[in-house]
Amino acid sequence: MNACIAKTLEITKPINVNVDAYERVWRLCGNEMFNSVYLADFLIRREKFTQQALDERVNLWLVVTITISGVVLAGIQLFMSFKLAMKGRTEFGKDSEVALESGRLSLKSSITGAVILALSFAFFMVYVIWIYSIHEMPFAKPDNLQPPLEYASPEDSHRADQSGNVR
Repeated sequence: MNACIAKTLEITKPINVNVDAYERVWRLCGNEMFNSVYLADFLIRREKFTQQALDERVNLWLVVTITISGVVLAGIQLFMSFKLAMKGRTEFGKDSEVALESGRLSLKSSITGAVILALSFAFFMVYVIWIYSIHEMPFAKPDNLQPPLEYASPEDSHRADQSGNVR
């Protein structure tokens, strides 16, 4: 920052360096530094989005395949349970058992297919809502780098609040 201020003062060669002139140079250098960081952030985000393009397609198809296989397996299981119930060998939806042991969870039921179906859709919804979506983080310029109200452009002046400070 100091190098930028010194270079700017050297180039502009003001007649007298008062607080107002120094503040304008300080804001100019601060904005230059902020804009360089903002550009670097943009380049990093662009590279990351480019790299994620293939990764996201692979992940999406993996999730879709797992979800479709869960739906198919649930359909097969429900169909077979219904077929057994129709033949009179067992009652549909009866004799359910859940066993929870150390490191093991077991579910025995004629409606296991419905549980598989619910888990498949839950897995898909978690992926779509929290993983696949992109949430943009706001990146705003600090208030102390905003131009003073007397030097602001017309669109900046309408953002001033009642006390005369620029937001």
